[in-house]
Formats: sequence, structure tokens, C-alpha cells
Amino acid sequence: MFRNTFLLLALTLGFMPCSGFESAQAATALPEDRTAAVVYSYFNVGEDDDRDIPTLSLEAFESQIHEIKTGGYNATTLPVIINSQATRDVLPPRTIALTFDNVNDAVLSNAVPLLLENNIPFTLFLSPGKLDDNTKSGSGIGWDAIRSLKKESSVTLALTSYTYGHIVELPEADVLSDLNRAKARFREELGQEPEFFSYPYGETSPSLTAIVSRAGFKAAFGQTSGVVSPASNLFALPRFTITDEFGDIDRFRMTSLALPLPAKDMEPHTTQISQNPPTPGFTITSQLTPEDMGGISCFASGLGKLQTSHLGKNRFEIRFPKGFEDNKGRMNCTLLGPSLEGSDEPRWRWLGFLFSIPDQMVLPPPEISHP
Repeated sequence: MFRNTFLLLALTLGFMPCSGFESAQAATALPEDRTAAVVYSYFNVGEDDDRDIPTLSLEAFESQIHEIKTGGYNATTLPVIINSQATRDVLPPRTIALTFDNVNDAVLSNAVPLLLENNIPFTLFLSPGKLDDNTKSGSGIGWDAIRSLKKESSVTLALTSYTYGHIVELPEADVLSDLNRAKARFREELGQEPEFFSYPYGETSPSLTAIVSRAGFKAAFGQTSGVVSPASNLFALPRFTITDEFGDIDRFRMTSLALPLPAKDMEPHTTQISQNPPTPGFTITSQLTPEDMGGISCFASGLGKLQTSHLGKNRFEIRFPKGFEDNKGRMNCTLLGPSLEGSDEPRWRWLGFLFSIPDQMVLPPPEISHP
């Protein structure tokens, strides 16, 4: 039953397993699997006046809450997940955390009450500039609404930039000014130091992650798909984004079982690409066998399966047939991992890339011929 469901889902998402489900039992287990955890990123739940924010319907969110409560999930906090990577404490399968970026009214009125009612932990990444503006104008959520959540043990309050914008494009001095202002306002209003940071729009670069790592945070999160493990860069951690397009319950179940695909020397080093199409590559750092690595396949949004070249022992380079037709592009590389004992549910190793494409590099959509 699950196999048929997964095959349908794989077709929908644009990727297919490159080897049979039977090989899952023979796939190599990695030490990183023992503390693996999946973090989800939400932006809006239910109706909201801002149509530019990626949204998940309230009905779909309620289905995910039911799935978490009844499906054997270990829903926990970001501090537990991050601390476990350092201590190597074993985390059970389907360990997940829910996060919300640049929190708005709809999240506070639709998502938060459901999560509190069901005792499901979650993290709110706050933009102090937005909260300051709302507090002054008396419209939208302000600091008082956030302070009311401080007493809830299931709630983690965290930080994004003061002015939610493309800070990856700013000079270092301007980034530091924004971060210092955001941290100061967070501390003044909430009486605590933020431990976690979320990059606006998921955009990162080596210089930006270095600045954030020196700013006193324990970890920082982007928006590339993937799994948190001891092999992850603590200041460029992955999250699966949840929207109406990527929010169905079958995808939620599949990604909750995802495993890490540890890699280094990832190219490009930044989400801001200088050519379209990009020419990504990565080196596998784990104890995967040549037989395992032969099953790696990569897929890009709107482009399907990509040409993947296996160079030497563990280097992979990927080539695109053409560029992206949007300002945002994604590439995910997957590999069938070991299934859970006593289960035929496939578990996929997952490595994601996010690309931000300048307007002048976005390809025009193909012309539609009319008879």
C-alpha cells in the first residue's frame, strides 16, 4: 500500500527511485542517522492579507497536526535537536521540529492555538522591525502578543533580521548593524538572548554565515531541503519548506523519515548564483559504499531529473539542460537509505540546494504556439 502511494507521490514531485525498494534493506546505515532530525519551515497558515507570502491552507495544517499526534512522531524543540547533534544523543525516527518565519497575524491566530492545544513544540523566528512597526501602528501582531507566549515551555522564540530583506546582498557593516539592532530589540522586549537565527528568504553566502556564526547564535537555518545531522553546518542548517504546493500529507510523511546525505565542497558556495543554469557539485563525506553512491540522483524544480556525473571516488557534478525560468530554483539529490526495521516504508537520503537568480538571468517562459 505504501509503495503504491510513494510511487504516485514521486511522480508528482518529479523524481523517481533509481533502484528498487528491495535494495533499501541492503543500503548502508551511517552514524549520522542516529541523531538525524527534520525541521519544517512554514510562512503562513490560512488566509492572510499578504498574498506574496507562501501559504499553507488551514485544512492542510490541521491534517499535519493530526498526523503528528497519531503517526508516531517525536515532535520536539530546536534546542533539543541542536544539543543532540553535539552530544550525539540518539533521536528516534520521525524526530521533527516546526518553525515559522517572519511571523504574521495568520500564524498567530490560526497555527499557534492548534499547536498549543495539542502540546506540539514550535519555534517562531521574529523580525523585530516588523514587530516595532506593528506596535507603533497598533495593527498586526506586536511585542505584547509575543510576550504572552514566553511562558509556554513548548515555544522557542528566535530571530531573523531586523528588516526582513535580502541581507545576503548587503555590505558586512550593514549586516552587522541589522543583526545588532535586531538582537538589541529582542533582548529589550523579551529579556533573553536569541539562540537561533533564520536567514531571510533562505539566502546564504560564506560571508553571511560567518557573520552570523560570530554574532553569538547557536545555530542558523536556511531553506534548503535536507536533514539536520552532526555532519551539518550549524550555521547553514536545512529545512523542508511547507506550502500548499509542498504540503500534502504523503510528502509530509515521506520527508519526516528522511536521512542525511553528508557532503562537503558544495558548489556554488552561495545561494546567489552568477550564471543560469548553475553548475553545482558536491563531495560525499560519509562511509557510503560505491554501490550506494551509484544510486544518487538529482532533480531540479521545473526541469526534472538532471545529468549527474560521478567523478573519482566520491565527487558528483550536476549539469542542467537549461536555466531556471523563475527567480528561485531548487535542486534536490536523493539516495535510497535503509528502511526502518519491520517496515517497508522507504527512507531517502536528501541533499538540497537553493538558487536565487537575478532578474536579468531568468529565462523567459517558452512561447505557447496557437493554432
